[in-house]
Amino acid sequence: MGKSDVIKREFARTLKQMASEQALSSVTVSSLCAKTGLSRSTFYYHFIDLYDLINWIFDTEIILPLQNYLCSHEVGNWAYGTRMSLETMFADRIFYCQAVKMDVQNSLQDFMRQRNRDSWELLLGRYLEGTHQQYDPETLDFLTTFIAQAISNMTIDWAKDGMKTPVDRMCKMNEVATMGVYGIINRANELRKT
Repeated sequence: MGKSDVIKREFARTLKQMASEQALSSVTVSSLCAKTGLSRSTFYYHFIDLYDLINWIFDTEIILPLQNYLCSHEVGNWAYGTRMSLETMFADRIFYCQAVKMDVQNSLQDFMRQRNRDSWELLLGRYLEGTHQQYDPETLDFLTTFIAQAISNMTIDWAKDGMKTPVDRMCKMNEVATMGVYGIINRANELRKT
């Protein structure tokens, strides 16, 4: 791990610690830097603002491990990747429940939607490749956006509600939604052939 990653992780660790001690919305770059012992210029060298740090945490802890999992496992085994992501969020629920409620420019909600879309684009691309199906870019874009928005909004609402729904139930709902998309893809492909 390079020095830059060590610094980013220290800011992330400290921000999560501060979120457990006070409202995340009350944390400032100055208070975060005071707590880490690192300078503001060091913070701004690595991040645009606190929301960029929050998004980096989500990307590092949730999206990158999920995408690595999706790329290294059979397409049908995606459910464990979802479970892994939700369990990670649940383990740090004090942080994530506060972070998704911050409705600002560069918000975690918007970032989650975009990065979830990137993950679904990867997953659906692998699924179509594995089933030797092809779709026109417009239809594939619609399907990818549709499922990514649905899953993102479900996850955001889950976090906004304090993650009261058990992870097992969230995984089941995600599985049903995803199987529905695979069904739509397969059915549309059948209709195109007739």
